[in-house]
Amino acid sequence: MVFGVNNTLSSTRTALPKQSQKPASKALTNAVNTHSLPQAYAPSFGHRSPLHMAYGVNFSTQNGVLKKARARLFTFKDVEKVELQVARAIDNVADTLLTSYKNDVPSDALKIIPMKKIKPGHFDNNNIPLDQLSPGDRYRFKITKSDGKESFISDLYAKEMPNPFLDTTKLSDEAREQMQKNSLEAWPVAYDDNAYKFSQEHKDWVAGKNYKKISPTNPNLTHHTAMRIMQVHIGTLPAKDKSNPHHFNTFDDAIEHLDKVKELGLNTIELMPHGYFHKTNWGYDPAFPFASQYGGNDAFKKFCDEAHKKEINVIVDLVTNHHSMDGEHILAEAGPFARTDSKHGFGYKYNFDGDGKEDVRDWRVNESLYWLKNGADGIRYDLTEFTESKGFLTQLSVEVKHHFPDAVMIAEHDTNEIVQPLKGTLASKVDDSAHSKIVQELLDGNKHDISTQGFDARWHFGASHAIENAALRPFSRNLSNQDNSGLDKKIWDAQHQVKTFLSHDEIAKQEADGNDFVVKKLISNLFDQDLYTPNGGNAKMHENWRVSRAVRKLTNIFETGKEWPSAEKQTAQSISKSGGNPDDVYDEMYGVLDFEKGGFGLSKPISKEEFAKALDVAKATTKNAMAFTFSKPGPKQMFQLFDRPDKRFPFCRETTDSFRAKDYHEGKPRRVNGDWEDIDKGHRVDAQQIIDEAKMDIQDGEYTQQAKKYQDGMTNLIKALSKINDENPALQNGFISKPLVHEGSSLVAFHSKKGDNEIFAITSFDEVRDFKGDYGIDFPKGKWVEILNTDSKEFDGRGEFLNEGIINAVESQQQKISVPKSSTMVFKKVDDSTSKTPLKTVDTHADSMATDNGVKINIYDPKKGEEVVDNASDSVPLGDESSSSKNPDGKGSKLPWVAGISALAAFGAVFALGKSKKDNEHHKQLNKFA
Repeated sequence: MVFGVNNTLSSTRTALPKQSQKPASKALTNAVNTHSLPQAYAPSFGHRSPLHMAYGVNFSTQNGVLKKARARLFTFKDVEKVELQVARAIDNVADTLLTSYKNDVPSDALKIIPMKKIKPGHFDNNNIPLDQLSPGDRYRFKITKSDGKESFISDLYAKEMPNPFLDTTKLSDEAREQMQKNSLEAWPVAYDDNAYKFSQEHKDWVAGKNYKKISPTNPNLTHHTAMRIMQVHIGTLPAKDKSNPHHFNTFDDAIEHLDKVKELGLNTIELMPHGYFHKTNWGYDPAFPFASQYGGNDAFKKFCDEAHKKEINVIVDLVTNHHSMDGEHILAEAGPFARTDSKHGFGYKYNFDGDGKEDVRDWRVNESLYWLKNGADGIRYDLTEFTESKGFLTQLSVEVKHHFPDAVMIAEHDTNEIVQPLKGTLASKVDDSAHSKIVQELLDGNKHDISTQGFDARWHFGASHAIENAALRPFSRNLSNQDNSGLDKKIWDAQHQVKTFLSHDEIAKQEADGNDFVVKKLISNLFDQDLYTPNGGNAKMHENWRVSRAVRKLTNIFETGKEWPSAEKQTAQSISKSGGNPDDVYDEMYGVLDFEKGGFGLSKPISKEEFAKALDVAKATTKNAMAFTFSKPGPKQMFQLFDRPDKRFPFCRETTDSFRAKDYHEGKPRRVNGDWEDIDKGHRVDAQQIIDEAKMDIQDGEYTQQAKKYQDGMTNLIKALSKINDENPALQNGFISKPLVHEGSSLVAFHSKKGDNEIFAITSFDEVRDFKGDYGIDFPKGKWVEILNTDSKEFDGRGEFLNEGIINAVESQQQKISVPKSSTMVFKKVDDSTSKTPLKTVDTHADSMATDNGVKINIYDPKKGEEVVDNASDSVPLGDESSSSKNPDGKGSKLPWVAGISALAAFGAVFALGKSKKDNEHHKQLNKFA
């Protein structure tokens, strides 16, 4: 078996020096001129410059010395007077008075700074002496409307919030308790954005001097389609200081894990939202989007700095579609930011298209520019469709691409329109003056076509759910379907979009206990029904959580080699608490359960032998799903729990007391037709307790050798997949030229090409049958060598079904190969017996789109500025009988089920096929949640 055939860099970068060297100075100069690359920490802001970064409280320096402060506020147009009120360091004022910016504060404890009205709704003071306002001071705004009504408001541009969940040493116990309860109403902290000094390595990275920085436009950098992403939730990573009872994980803790990402060969980290929210949370309830929750903005900058030293890109997840539901009053009281007359499933909609829209759009545009300025390399935007404003999305893209052309923009979006290129002058590289004019025209709502938004990639729901379905559901895999719902069609459509088989949603959205993919597959194997389809409504889902927790508990026992529980313990009487106080339901779901207490809802005891077999299948399936995802063109993503099936990533969303007892909108209990509606949103959950429980499961030293072998195998697999992605442009911005499906044996294959570089990846989702050198399959013409096989012992496989030597494929002749069950094999086209392939530079960007009648390959020619159809490709129509209906025997007849699948399983297949439509509808519903 030949592994890692070619060590040559991607064909578009073959002339670049090694990673420790800088690109040629002429190339860098040309890149700056051609792509308007921002100089390190001196980005040019054209539209309303310099106001992009002027709002809130800021400080200016001269020769590294603080000189003065500035405050700028956008609020309601009928406000006639604004005062900035400053309270000196928290020790100088009774801390109980500073727990809410609305509290009365003695006048002698405040400094009152007047602000000048610039235009309706805009107030400024750009020359505040440092003895009036310094870094670390606490502040608020007092506004007076034209009718004389006075009120206090917080700063939605605040860049630091006092976080009572991090450092509480300056607070009394009483103040800390009150502050934690009302953390969203804390006084903001004046923050010096100039204090953190970035390293030279980081500055070189920003300037584009290291080709491993991702970019959608710069040919001297790594194209964004080569991203291999690990999604991370900072709050659930192990903390350095486990002795501090008030410690909440921060970016400093996360820095400790960068070496693991580097070791795996991944080149990008995607951070789940880090904007300030209440208490413990997934982050999708942002209240102050410019202030980092996990240790402050300096900690964020340091994290990016350290990541870039290790040549790892950083993408931040921003939520521009909704505000914190329990902080909506702060939003509504501050200015015309929200459409208080209109809500969606997450609360108030933003006022992106009403009166005052220019400043509301700026607020969220400036958020993107701020984090890119301070270290991020790209942004993933949460549920972009929920912004309900194509005008805003287009303006966002135009602004980001003008100021940070190397930044990668990823949308969580249902359709491809958001990744279609901007049209007309929107897509042109213009100077600041022309850019400002274009933005104003977008605000005026005329002259420009906003039917496409020009993002670089999107999270492809269809592909991700199709991969998950193929791996988890043996009898409803839907590998190929003429209605474009099949796995082959979804992968074709998603080849340059972000693909994953496991994200935060897939782990914890339905099963709030937060299971790994292995445990999800275990449940599918051990029980007669798919517990992840809510056939019985929320009551059924509640039962599923008990079963889910039971199976994970069994996994913990097995992975540590502890005594297997008896049948009596496994089937203990389950706790039943229907009706009554809703908190009782949460106590049942999230309380510390064990076998003695019961509460698992198991219908039958599970023997250790039965469990071991199911676990082997689940682990093989997980590796297979990972390899399938990483062997296709375009960006790939995995989650932080990829190698620990005993761990869990629970859903966590803790709200303020005032919101806990309320319905989303009407203040009613969540009881609907006898079930708890939207119970997975976790309104009354003590989220920090859940996170702590998730961290305490198993320590590294407790794993059995068998468990460690799987962990090492998965680690080796990710390393290997990263290596072949680095070495093969076909798996970056290549295109799929020939998908192939054998429905009868649950096998799919994809042929990917980029210039002379070709990859043929074959995946068997069959969990029963192995084929030893006798599986017939149509290889693309040429000589092929296997470079990866998940059955390898290196990946904790059996090592019995590898394909040695060169396969010489000719037209109209099947090749006989070994195909192990639940496996992926990756073959690379070679030019001769030396197994090395010369690569040619290819300047065109290949893209593909499925059509009703088949497939056409669209190649964008940057010189012509248009797309041309590549008629020379060897593409075939999806669903062509010549490729998709052949079976392992090489004949057109259907392959009979093997003896290992029982009549009961066959009945289950018919039942599951009947459910597939419901599953698809279920996936659509999942798409609507963050």
